[in-house]
Amino acid sequence: SAGLASARGTEWTERGPVTVSWNRTGHGYVADVDLPVNVTATVALPVVAGADYLTHGEGDASFLRVENGRALFRVGSGRTHFASIRTTR
Repeated sequence: SAGLASARGTEWTERGPVTVSWNRTGHGYVADVDLPVNVTATVALPVVAGADYLTHGEGDASFLRVENGRALFRVGSGRTHFASIRTTR
């Protein structure tokens, strides 16, 4: 399939660096988001048919909603890991 298989980047903010990395997998996507202390963000990940996102990490991700083909999560400071996992075969 066309497009990037992975990407990584850091944006420096007045509160510190925000780093995002992601990889496309056979089941969808795996992503890591690192946020500085006292920062929250909304993370938008592609909706993957037949899969849900499993999250864990310091950022205590909470699912908000699906909008325009993206699953939106609110995350806080620290590293948060996202992985799409198959829910159907």
